[in-house]
Amino acid sequence: YATWSKMSDFRLHDNLLSGSLPKEWSAMGELEVLSLGSNRFLGTLPSDFGILSKMSILRLEENTFSGSLPKDWSSMTALETLSLATNRLTGTLPPEFFQALSGLQYMYLYENFFSGSFPVEWGEITTLKAFSVFQNRLSGTLPTAYGRWTNLEALDFSNNKLAGSLPAEWNTMTGLQVLFGSSNLFVGTLPSSWSSLTNLQNANFSHNCLTGGLPESLVESWSPLVLIFAEFWEQGGEKCSGGNETSPFADVLDGIGSTPELP
Repeated sequence: YATWSKMSDFRLHDNLLSGSLPKEWSAMGELEVLSLGSNRFLGTLPSDFGILSKMSILRLEENTFSGSLPKDWSSMTALETLSLATNRLTGTLPPEFFQALSGLQYMYLYENFFSGSFPVEWGEITTLKAFSVFQNRLSGTLPTAYGRWTNLEALDFSNNKLAGSLPAEWNTMTGLQVLFGSSNLFVGTLPSSWSSLTNLQNANFSHNCLTGGLPESLVESWSPLVLIFAEFWEQGGEKCSGGNETSPFADVLDGIGSTPELP
């Protein structure tokens, strides 16, 4: 593959390709777009890809990759879109992963087996427009530091084991149009400070342990077009064990924070 040193755009998505990814592909130093989604690739994600400093779009969704998220990929400083959804990836989300990814806009990790908590350090990536970790095994609380994601338009962390209260500090995410946190173990009430999220079009917090009623400030400020599925259940009851449902995240994006179509 060293002879492909000038390759900048390589697409093999929607085929029946199998096997592991050759680490030798890292020799394609000019590569900007790599699209291998919807195949049968397996094995671990090559850490050698970290040297692909010009990579801006990396799509490996809908394969059977396993193992953890390579820390070395934080060296792909030009990365804007990373889609690893619907694989068999495991391990925790590395805190240092975003250290140099100052331009990352779209990140999809949904339908994998990631565990552990959200790294507080990820709050430093203020360029994010869409982020989904739907249907993993994440636990812990929602970091207040993610309130710095002021450019975010779509966020989905439903179908995990997240707990604690919903951060009032997220009232700074004023660009949010899609917010899904259903089927977790959240407690308390919906923060009244979220009345500043006036661009919301779809929100889902069903199948949690939320209590109380909708704060009056939310009723007054949120558009009547917002779809709120917030069932407030008594804590400690059988229904507070979370749920399991299919996230409509991909269906409702339709141009709202969606992964850009490959040209």
